[in-house]
Amino acid sequence: MPHNVLVTGAAGYIGGSVVADILSRTDESLKEINVFAAARSQDQVDKISKLERVHAFLVDLQDKPAVEYAIAKYEIDIQSSVASMFTEEGGWPFGKVKDSDPLIDRQRELGLDNPVRKTNIVLADEGKAQGVETFNIPIQLTYGRGTGECRKLSVNIPALIRTSIKLKTVHKFDRDSTPGNVHISDLTDLYILILSKILKEEPIAVGTDRYFFSIAHRISWWKIMDKIAEGLYARGLVGEPTPKIWPNYDVAADALGFPRKFIRPMCMPNGDLEPANGAGLGWRPKQDSEQKCLDQIEQEIKDVEELDTVRMGLFDTLIAEQKQ
Repeated sequence: MPHNVLVTGAAGYIGGSVVADILSRTDESLKEINVFAAARSQDQVDKISKLERVHAFLVDLQDKPAVEYAIAKYEIDIQSSVASMFTEEGGWPFGKVKDSDPLIDRQRELGLDNPVRKTNIVLADEGKAQGVETFNIPIQLTYGRGTGECRKLSVNIPALIRTSIKLKTVHKFDRDSTPGNVHISDLTDLYILILSKILKEEPIAVGTDRYFFSIAHRISWWKIMDKIAEGLYARGLVGEPTPKIWPNYDVAADALGFPRKFIRPMCMPNGDLEPANGAGLGWRPKQDSEQKCLDQIEQEIKDVEELDTVRMGLFDTLIAEQKQ
């Protein structure tokens, strides 16, 4: 009997790439599934509907009953979260953290003031109450061209390239940071690995909270900015071949289109996150070093020049709240 798999955010960078990866696989368990793809606009639905085995439908995220109805028909939820919430910059006071730790209880101790933690807790609790098995993949700094039908650019690095071109100057923050890093193809590999084991009814023995830190390696933000400056200067798009320091965090947030409240965890995270659960399932990232990421910054610049036509509304609500 074919399985039905719901992919929310199917027009987004990660969701769209997950759909494309599912469709590219030849494993029998994945070839037989029906993909239900939730999107936020009719234009997105029309594009995604052209794919074989994909049933795209429109969901208004502000319509709570519609969202609940869409999700209630499924027994598995693989959720994307934000890894920087487990760093000091994101308000994490517990130091080193493994994805095999009791992360829901730790987040519950910190309260619900942070929207990411609140979502993590509410989904875990609601999943348990409804008998839905939940998995959580906190997203690291992700790079590489997406393979979905709609958005093909990630958030952070393209925003830095886009803003540098607009300001004709590359900026960096006043101190370096070394976030966890993952290529989009390695990230979707992790999603597909988990999904495949679920479909085959193979055990996923990774503790009760089912978190997976998708860290392939760490990388220096300053080295990324140096490579961006080098590439943009060679194109004549910025005036100097080296980055300048942002005057302050609010100026940086406004220029990048990021919420001021979260600019530090978004652009300056460090943290001591230790991935264990993915490796335990057999996840082996191919883009597994800082140098491999730096070697692709030139391609990131080309992708922004070619593909930066879709407006990103990911942070509209948070930015609107800071103006009130």
